[in-house]
Amino acid sequence: MKKLAIPLIIALVLVISGITAVSAYEGHAVDVRAHVENAIMVQYSDVNFGTVFPENTQEFQFNFGTSQSFRDQKGYSSIVYKLYWERKATTEPGPQTRPIFEDPAHPGYYIPIYPYITTKIDGIDTSVVATTNPDVWEIVPTVGTSPWSLDVSDNCDLVHFLLTPPVFPGWYNAATDALNGNTGILLPAGDFYTTLETAGCGFQAIVPHTDLGSDFKIQIVKIVGEGNVSGD
Repeated sequence: MKKLAIPLIIALVLVISGITAVSAYEGHAVDVRAHVENAIMVQYSDVNFGTVFPENTQEFQFNFGTSQSFRDQKGYSSIVYKLYWERKATTEPGPQTRPIFEDPAHPGYYIPIYPYITTKIDGIDTSVVATTNPDVWEIVPTVGTSPWSLDVSDNCDLVHFLLTPPVFPGWYNAATDALNGNTGILLPAGDFYTTLETAGCGFQAIVPHTDLGSDFKIQIVKIVGEGNVSGD
């Protein structure tokens, strides 16, 4: 019996050792993938009012809404978002045709344009409030609360900008501008350029000008539905 037991024990040890060796080298692969798409599409990436004149109102409007990929999927029902104005740097790609007048209080940045723009979202009046970041201001409904949202039944919002450029100190009519309430939003004069009057008088006038700019940001906060994916 002892002679039989010893080979049996040796055989069992070899079998167990073999199983351990095989297990140590066995692996399984799980293929994990995701196809990432934008949930929101914006009609324009650039809004340039071009050359405008003090107190000469200009309008611009554009749409943004849910992307085709969002409308095609079935797992999520709505998108919650917030809107912001952000300080805009003067560094732009490509050659500059003339020097850009910077914000004297923030070198390297434009004088913000947002204080001179009345913004409506789908006809809703808005206000601008400060955030914890001194370079970012949130756009909120004048009445009611934010954030804003898009859903499967209302998948597009209209942004309406109404720009009223302010006047320069010393270049406004104190009587009429006071009635319009515009004396409180005077701009500092930027650099000066010389223009030639086209009426044939032939004199030159020195006219102040400046540059305005801000970034309009749409920030997704949450995509609501199965999974409740947060963008914070």
